[in-house]
Amino acid sequence: MRLLPALALLAFTATAHAAPIRICAENDWAPFSFSQKGLAVGASVDLVRAAFKKAGVETSFISGSYNRCLRLTLAGQYDAMLDVGKNRERTPQFVWPQHPYLVMKLHLIANSKLAAPAELYYGVLTGKRVGLTAGYEYPDKMLSQPGLLKVESSSELANLRQLSAGNIEFMLLSAGTLATLSKQLDKAELKHIRDWGQIDQSALYIAFNPKAAKAQQWASSFDQGWQDMQKKGEDQQIFTHWSAMP
Repeated sequence: MRLLPALALLAFTATAHAAPIRICAENDWAPFSFSQKGLAVGASVDLVRAAFKKAGVETSFISGSYNRCLRLTLAGQYDAMLDVGKNRERTPQFVWPQHPYLVMKLHLIANSKLAAPAELYYGVLTGKRVGLTAGYEYPDKMLSQPGLLKVESSSELANLRQLSAGNIEFMLLSAGTLATLSKQLDKAELKHIRDWGQIDQSALYIAFNPKAAKAQQWASSFDQGWQDMQKKGEDQQIFTHWSAMP
């Protein structure tokens, strides 16, 4: 008669002591995901940690460059990584939850010598030099513009400086990231940069290594916790705490 309770206790103990999900987080995208005293911090980190906590799942965050996170997660060293966008390249590489935790408002940023069109659309990129950050995901509609000339840089800040110098004509950047990075530019650089406004949006997810046995289970657990957070407005509290504007 005491067998079932004993088995239940054993199952609970096994769950409680399950190894945490190893999650790689980008180290230089403040205030969403960055490194502070060697630790992964930011709005994205707190959002994902809180969602999993609600689902009873432990997490462990490791800080690294986006490209390092991408390479090592796909190689199986980490179970998941933060802030990944879906496009033709990335979608088949990972296991995805149903819900993103960030939806970024993407703005088209231009060199000041260019005249803004009456209507903003991706066709303005045809035949133009467009700055991309190596490893980052961009909308398929943008990348498929005929004659688009991709110019890769190591960071969004480097792209902005390329734009200011006239080495590229355009780049895509979220409104919040533009505001954050603009503080690192001087007045001479800023005068050559124009924000043409929102052209698109991009949903960002936690993406799971498909080789992990529990990848689909973790994705479902995240969705469960995330929906509970949204119902209670706890996601907005985290955005406010970090002054994080998608």
